Amino acid sequence: LHALLRNFYQALKTEEQKAGSQISSDTQARREWMERELSTISEKEFRRLIEGDSRVLGTLRDWQKQIPSFVEWQLERESRGWRFHDAERKLGFEFNFSDEHGQFHQIRIEGYADRIDVKPKTSSLAILDYKHQSREKVLERGTQLMDDPQLLLYAKALSPEGPIDQLDWVSLKMNLKKKGADQRAVGIIEIPLALEQLDAQLQNDLGSVWSGGTMHAFAPESTCRYCDARGICRKGMW
Repeated sequence: LHALLRNFYQALKTEEQKAGSQISSDTQARREWMERELSTISEKEFRRLIEGDSRVLGTLRDWQKQIPSFVEWQLERESRGWRFHDAERKLGFEFNFSDEHGQFHQIRIEGYADRIDVKPKTSSLAILDYKHQSREKVLERGTQLMDDPQLLLYAKALSPEGPIDQLDWVSLKMNLKKKGADQRAVGIIEIPLALEQLDAQLQNDLGSVWSGGTMHAFAPESTCRYCDARGICRKGMW
C-alpha cells in the first residue's frame, strides 16, 4: 500500500502539470481521475503478489473498497490547502547527549517518512504516516506517543525546512459502514510540547543505555528479561 500510494501521488503531480488537464479546475473530474488511477495502480502493484499467492487478492479487493472514501478524504484535505509534496523521504538528524558519567556522545537517527504535504501559500509542512489499521487502533497511538515516537522523530528531522503544523497517522482500514469513513487522520496535539518531551526522553534513554543500563522492555518484563532484543523487538503478541 505504501508503494502504490507513492506512485499514485507522483502520477497526480504529473497529471496536474499537463496542459489541458481538467483535474486542476473540475472537482468531479479530479475525483473520477483519482478513483480510476488509484484502482489501476493498485491492480498493477498487487499483480506480482497475487501471482505468488492468490489469497492476496482478498487484500486488494478490501483496499479497493476503501478507495472512494480515501479519495474523499484527500479532496477534503486539499480544500484546506494541503498538497502532496514527497513520499518515502529519507529524514535524519544528529542527536547529542551525555551519559551518566558526563561523557558526551552523538548518534544519527534516520528513517523514511511515508508522506510529506505542504501548504504552498504558507510553507507549512505536514508529515503523514500510513497505518493499515482501523481508526480505533490508530487513536490508541495518541495515548502512547512516547512509546512510538516515529512521527516526532521525522518532525525533528524535517523542522529545519519549515514549520511542522501537522503530524498525522492515517488509517487505511476504515470501517466503511460507520458514519465518517472519510475521517481517516488522527493528529498529534501540542507538537512543540511533544517535541520537548521527545528530546528529554531521548536524552534519558540513550544516556542510560550508554552508561550500561538495560533498555526499557517493550513487552512484559518477565518476557524480555533474558532476550538480547529487549526494547527493540516489535513482536506483536506475547
